[in-house]
Amino acid sequence: ASRLASEKNLDVLIRAVVQAKTTIPELTFDIYGEGKKEPLFKLIKELNAQGYITLKGHHKLKGVYQKYGTYLSASQSEGFGLTILEAIGESLPVIGLNVEYGNTTMVKENGILIEHTTLKENTKKMTEAILQMYQGDFLPQARKKSAQIARNYLQDEIAKKWVKLLEDKG
Repeated sequence: ASRLASEKNLDVLIRAVVQAKTTIPELTFDIYGEGKKEPLFKLIKELNAQGYITLKGHHKLKGVYQKYGTYLSASQSEGFGLTILEAIGESLPVIGLNVEYGNTTMVKENGILIEHTTLKENTKKMTEAILQMYQGDFLPQARKKSAQIARNYLQDEIAKKWVKLLEDKG
């Protein structure tokens, strides 16, 4: 789920999914969002991935995340990414770049962060992370951790933190 913009590096995710699919034949990838679709359509076609990578367009995503296994992000421009928080709120593990704020705040044992380097290296590392997520028992544990992390962002928990902050300042 993303604005379809170059800094989101969706091309990295598409290439990584294509590479990972050679090991995980049942792998699919849906991209939600609006923006510059044509370069993504072109890349998907060039890689012969039309059968398993789909651009879904803009949708309300409440209840949608739970239909998926993992949230992928290659964005290098996240502040506090709401789509990542929404995904974690529905117990999805996350694979993303190790960028400040959102990813480093919300992705701990519930996912995999990779260092941002070059397009080629990011694609390779993202592919490896996808394979790691789906091999062994990492995925079920990461889902449980996402659910635990999400509890920190529930309305009641945030309200308690505001009260504490205001009392401490008062």
